[in-house]
Amino acid sequence: MRRLFQRNRPAASKSLERYGNWVFDRPSSGISVEQDGDKQRFELTEREFRLALALFRKPGQAVSRAYLMKSMGHDGELTTRALDSQIYRLRAKLGLYAARGLRLQTVYGQGYRLETSDDSI
Repeated sequence: MRRLFQRNRPAASKSLERYGNWVFDRPSSGISVEQDGDKQRFELTEREFRLALALFRKPGQAVSRAYLMKSMGHDGELTTRALDSQIYRLRAKLGLYAARGLRLQTVYGQGYRLETSDDSI
C-alpha cells in the first residue's frame, strides 16, 4: 500500500517552478524572490498566481489577452477592463517595474510582455 501511495504522490519539484530568482509554489499560490540578499514572499490569489505563471513562462514574448484569460481559468468572455485590472494588481503586488529588473509592459493590440532589464529570469 505504501508503495502505491508513493508512486501516485506528486514529486515536490513539480510543485515548485523557478524562473531566475523567482520561485513559484503551486500548493500555496505564493511566489518568493531573492534579490540582493533580501528575500520576499508574495501571497497571491489563484487567478493572480496563474496569470503571473503564464507571463513568467514566456519572458520577452508578447502574450495574448486570450491566452492570459484562458490561463486564469476563464472559459467565457472576460472584459478587457477586468484583465487590465488583474494586470494592474499583479504589477503592484510583485513590483514588476524597471527599477526591480522586470517590467510588465502592455503590447498594443496583442497583450502583455514581461521584459527583463537584467538576468533576473
